[in-house]
Amino acid sequence: MRQESALRALPGRGRSEARGLLTRPRPAPATCTPLARLLARSTAALLAAALLAAPAWAQTFNVTVAAETPNSPNPGGEFAESYFVDGVEGAELHLTRGVTYTFQMQNVPLKHPFYISTSATGGGVGVVNDGVNGNFATGNGVLTFTPGVTTPDLVYYQCGSHTRMGWRLYISDPGPEPVHLQEIAAGFVSPVGMSVPPDGSDRFVVVDLLGFLRVVMPDGTVLPTPFLDLRDRMVVLNTNYSERGLLGLAFHPDYANNGKFYVYYSAPLRAGAPPDFNHTSHISEFVVSGDPNVADASSERIVMQVDQPQSNHNGGTIAFGPDGYLYISLGDGGGADDVGTGHVPDWYAVNEGGNGQDVTDNLLGSILRIDVNGAQPYAIPADNPFVGRDGLDEIYAYGFRNPWRFSFDQGGTNDLLVGDAGQDLWEEVSLVTNGGNYGWNVLEGTHCFSTATPESSLANCPTVVGAGHPDTGDPLIAPVIEYPHPGIAMGHGLVVVAGQVYRGSLIPELAGRYIFADWSDSFGAPSGQLFVADPRPDGLWSFNTLPLVGAPNGTIARYILAFGQDTAGEVYVLTTDNAGPTGETGRMFRIVPEGTANEPAPTATRGRLEPATPNPFSRQTTIRYAIDEPARVTIVVSDALGRTVATLADGRAGAGAHAAVLDGSSLPAGVYVVRLLVDGEETAHRTVALAR
Repeated sequence: MRQESALRALPGRGRSEARGLLTRPRPAPATCTPLARLLARSTAALLAAALLAAPAWAQTFNVTVAAETPNSPNPGGEFAESYFVDGVEGAELHLTRGVTYTFQMQNVPLKHPFYISTSATGGGVGVVNDGVNGNFATGNGVLTFTPGVTTPDLVYYQCGSHTRMGWRLYISDPGPEPVHLQEIAAGFVSPVGMSVPPDGSDRFVVVDLLGFLRVVMPDGTVLPTPFLDLRDRMVVLNTNYSERGLLGLAFHPDYANNGKFYVYYSAPLRAGAPPDFNHTSHISEFVVSGDPNVADASSERIVMQVDQPQSNHNGGTIAFGPDGYLYISLGDGGGADDVGTGHVPDWYAVNEGGNGQDVTDNLLGSILRIDVNGAQPYAIPADNPFVGRDGLDEIYAYGFRNPWRFSFDQGGTNDLLVGDAGQDLWEEVSLVTNGGNYGWNVLEGTHCFSTATPESSLANCPTVVGAGHPDTGDPLIAPVIEYPHPGIAMGHGLVVVAGQVYRGSLIPELAGRYIFADWSDSFGAPSGQLFVADPRPDGLWSFNTLPLVGAPNGTIARYILAFGQDTAGEVYVLTTDNAGPTGETGRMFRIVPEGTANEPAPTATRGRLEPATPNPFSRQTTIRYAIDEPARVTIVVSDALGRTVATLADGRAGAGAHAAVLDGSSLPAGVYVVRLLVDGEETAHRTVALAR
């Protein structure tokens, strides 16, 4: 299943699987809501959201011509007319190499012959002939296009006689082959990070949110004595769900000689902090004891303290960059919208200010960079962007909501990739550079955020920093990856989990590609999903689900918390079965090739629910599902208020694929949730929209 990010600044995004994806070139005001809020929204609003956001899936596209509108993505053509693809002016299409696509003309005038071009303006130049039959189609003619290995990554559909009537066709390779998740270690509570001490021991140290650092030996043995136990220095965690705790670990690059490492944890509110704040984040230095598998707990040196207004949005990753400096991610202080207690005014009055855009009052909503090798408690790198001018010297980049995880590429140019958890609509990953402003809370992903109506994007917002800010006139930098929440067409999940650029040798086809994930599409039922993205020099990157053996859509019935990487460049996945720090269901997996011996089943799920077709639907839609072994299967459909409106199956079923039909003829228009239960346990759910 190929997933594609729209490559303009503001449109939606979607996916293709031997099909093309059509995306709108301008943002319709999004009234979409995440699945977590389905039960709190009106049926009418949810239906409108599903219909507005639904992209067109196809191997066949219908092409018409009409007058150019203000929504044209390629305005200024000499004839002031545009191509409309499946009714969308200047639709941006994402196609897969090796797949044949049909463009069916619908009364296209002779004066506007349709062809495939390498030119952004068209007019008959840059004709692409390889893989194309029927260039310069008119009337009710047909053009077929099969992108091949020689097809550029970006081509256009254009008019052979006039300029600027068409728009972009992005061409991507097919998705990767399935991989395994090989279980390396288990028995953690909530593993939120993993690091490899740079001492040649090939050990792993896993960060457990509950307050432990645990040593995992090369053979997968988890040592019973923690490397470090910080529970007595931390706040008390909510076992149902917590963004506080032991959040990050970084070993000093010279650890083999100096034994130093650094942790990020949530401590009680320090003396002198604002009394209405929630807690204080500590960045602390420790050293290892005489036992290489146990730290000296008495060696703590507090490097930095940051007072946090709320319990959430703490960021929490710390890592040494290739420059030897320590990087720290901090969220915007928590709550919602980046407003309220502890959130300061900024230059963008429409959204009532916020820590994301502030660089003078506090460090929140930023990536910090400090030098722990200089003066105590730390020194400032000379090329940090606000050194010598207005702004806090520790800030390296800003404009973040909750940069939960980040990583440096082990190869290439050692790019810094940061996952920033969105609010109601969009998740994002950004390629972060010195001094960059990544948009929050002006933007959520590439979309204009509104504090007044956070479940609905604004039609317009600034693209540069406004007056009264040290960086006035600088651009708001768009992410390289974005995707929507459940409840929005083509939505995936609720929280992006930044991953790693694959630099290992076990799976050559993943070399140089970025592996990341979504935490889950639901709080109540763990359903994380793995992805792999293809970096591009400009615009948003295309991405696929990373198929797993037994789970071709990359989904596992676990919450995906974080990734790790060893010195060989192989990538690890950290998961738990519980939304909060409780139990001992935390696991550490390595991504390995299909066929690797002794692989446990990665999904811990016995059933899969495919997207309904059609969706939206007007009368009936087909629900396809599969189970791994004979079991009792129940398929329940509920409305936006959680009331059961239909039971499509309730009985024993054999292993394999099955289908059921939802008849909506007696149901009111609205959005419905379809749930698959196997032996009474929910294993998957999907949303469908009934239109009249």
